[in-house]
Amino acid sequence: MFIIIIIIIIIIIIIIIIIIIITIIIIITIITIIIITTTTTTIIIIIIIITTTITTITTITTITTIIITTIIITTITTINIIIIIITTITINIIIIIIIIIIIISSSSE
Repeated sequence: MFIIIIIIIIIIIIIIIIIIIITIIIIITIITIIIITTTTTTIIIIIIIITTTITTITTITTITTIIITTIIITTITTINIIIIIITTITINIIIIIIIIIIIISSSSE
């Protein structure tokens, strides 16, 4: 019985470590997405400023481009973050189910 408890504790510790690693990977991914989005937005804004300086006729088009680009970038970032959150929750649920199955199968023996 003592050995089973030790095995369960070890399994729980391993699962906690896996969850921490997954969380760190997700945080790094989100930060990377935000950095890429910010860089893209900055580059687009610089291009738009140059275009506006060259001709004032394109001002309306430029503003529309900024709005559309921002909406597209924000949407993509939001979708990516939602996918990451859903994946994390799913992985955590699967891990919890596995723990429950292991505990039930261990206690029934």
